[in-house]
Amino acid sequence: MQLVLLVILVPGNLAENAGYFAETSSLFYQIIRAVILILCICSFFLIRQLYVSGIKAQKQKIELLKLKNLEEQNLIYRQHRHDLYNHMTVISGLAQLGKLGGLKRYLDAYIKNYSESLFNVDTGLKEVDVLLYAKISKAKSLGIDVQYSCQETLLAGAEQVISLVTILANALDNAIEAAARSVGKKLAITIRG
Repeated sequence: MQLVLLVILVPGNLAENAGYFAETSSLFYQIIRAVILILCICSFFLIRQLYVSGIKAQKQKIELLKLKNLEEQNLIYRQHRHDLYNHMTVISGLAQLGKLGGLKRYLDAYIKNYSESLFNVDTGLKEVDVLLYAKISKAKSLGIDVQYSCQETLLAGAEQVISLVTILANALDNAIEAAARSVGKKLAITIRG
């Protein structure tokens, strides 16, 4: 709309300055100029509002992603707490029964299993770290042997993190499903720049 009005206004002004129109047409161009000015001001505020809305939507997506990651962390914490309680019950029972040989074997197996389950995920992006930790834990709970390495620190802006987490989560879910169905049950996750 603004472009159409400008197409009318510019040649009209040139023609008016050259003396082709009578003075009565000047009021028409004054009205068109005022309309164009008002439309430009309105479009400026509209563009600003759209920009602010886009930023708010992006922040909302990031907050939802953080909430989802916190839920996954909470689920992992509850699973570990439940497992630890069960192990402590067995250890306490063996100690009360005086079965020190059984207690030693159980503790050795528990420590070995616990040491194998510990892993550190540090990609440089907290959201990706939480996602990887949750997916690797899920894969290990399904009996999948997971090899993980991060060869470079990831750098991304807030808007790229959302896309990265979405793509990575889908890819890891598919890889975990495929590894769970495979004979070897192995999964390798390597992050490169």
